[in-house]
Amino acid sequence: MSNLIDLSKKFSETKRTFSGQSKRGPKQIFFTQEEFRKILATYSEHVAKGEWKDYAIDCNSDKACFSIFRHSYETPIFQISKRKNNKHWEFSLNTQHRIIKRSRELSTILNLLKDPLKLV
Repeated sequence: MSNLIDLSKKFSETKRTFSGQSKRGPKQIFFTQEEFRKILATYSEHVAKGEWKDYAIDCNSDKACFSIFRHSYETPIFQISKRKNNKHWEFSLNTQHRIIKRSRELSTILNLLKDPLKLV
């Protein structure tokens, strides 16, 4: 019984902080609550029309993505991305790995989704 290990010291080094960042790992990028509310409001309008069916959220150290799917088994038809560009946050609307629009304002990106966009 003398071979006991104090696990509180061992796991305290990798303890998660409130921001979702490990003390040793890189800081992750997230959508704020207000940004997320605006994105979901736009998303829900298109769900009500039957145009979109599913979404996914991905957050990592270089960007946060909100992916929009027509069907859950397809690739995303649109992605709203947030990344740090120098000192400012930059939002972009992507489709099939192509950037449609970049802006520092999320509302500019969401206004593009208000009118029906056609994939060519």
